Amino acid sequence: MKKQMLVLVAIAAVMLAIGCISSGNESAASQNPSSSSAASTPSGGSNQDTDWMLSATSNMNIINADQEEYYKAVNSSDYSSMAKVGQKIVDDTKKALDDNSKYTLSAKAQDAQKEWTAALQDFNSAGNYMILAANDGEAGNSSTENSQQLSSLLLSGADHLNKMSKLVDAI
Repeated sequence: MKKQMLVLVAIAAVMLAIGCISSGNESAASQNPSSSSAASTPSGGSNQDTDWMLSATSNMNIINADQEEYYKAVNSSDYSSMAKVGQKIVDDTKKALDDNSKYTLSAKAQDAQKEWTAALQDFNSAGNYMILAANDGEAGNSSTENSQQLSSLLLSGADHLNKMSKLVDAI
């Protein structure tokens, strides 16, 4: 059980790092008061890249909030909340993936969009593993296989976010 908690705390640390990596583009969304409307209805033409960036930032803020909620549940060993937040992350990443597919981007932005898609897919899978790891903890299962897979997915997602951030900066 102690080993399981150490793995869960390590996962929480990775999630905090993800929040730090993804926060680089938040200023663009906060400076544009129309970011919420841009996320729901992409416009045509050259605004697609900007609208997509605002949408991705908005969705990442939602996912970061979910991850912070998961971190709190891990710290309090609240396995029920961990599972619920895992499902919330699955749902929110699915919505973000659906939203992401609405945009047709310039050639320069397409690589960033591919990295964002890969990050969302990793975080979606991580959400499923959050549920499995929470169930393991609730059952007193000392296996760390699900927690290790979760940690690997979070690291991979963070790597994709880092790559996306660099590509967006170059646009």
